[in-house]
Amino acid sequence: MEENSNLYAENTNGLHVDNEAKMYLAETSKWAKFLSIIGFIGMGLMVVMGFFMGSIMSNYAGLMGMPETEGIMMGSISLIYILIALLYIYPLWKLYQFADLSKQALVTNDSTLLTNALEAQKSMFKFMGIWVIVVLAIYAILLVIALVSFVFIGAKM
Repeated sequence: MEENSNLYAENTNGLHVDNEAKMYLAETSKWAKFLSIIGFIGMGLMVVMGFFMGSIMSNYAGLMGMPETEGIMMGSISLIYILIALLYIYPLWKLYQFADLSKQALVTNDSTLLTNALEAQKSMFKFMGIWVIVVLAIYAILLVIALVSFVFIGAKM
């Protein structure tokens, strides 16, 4: 088995994208465009929901007889919804770029456009990978905090 020591070395034959690969890329770009558009719609709905959730939660806190400060804290859910929605602008935009550029690359048979499409796809996956690492780290920290608090609560009983 021969190993390729340099993955990015120039091949004298060049990279050839056959018709089957083009077909897969065309189908992938359609799904990417669909998912990005649905994502933008979902993001818009989250922003709208964020505005309404703040007032709903504040009103709910008032109806439950909670102090005003707790109502304000519950109203901050609005900010969280909006921030999460805004966080997804970048990966959705990169996914849309991938879809658009790869479709253009297939129509014009332009390798530069295909390279740009793949760069957009890489950026989207890199962002999502970093985001997953951040979320997992937050979960781990919350788990440690929960376990420590259970130990201390159990020790006091």
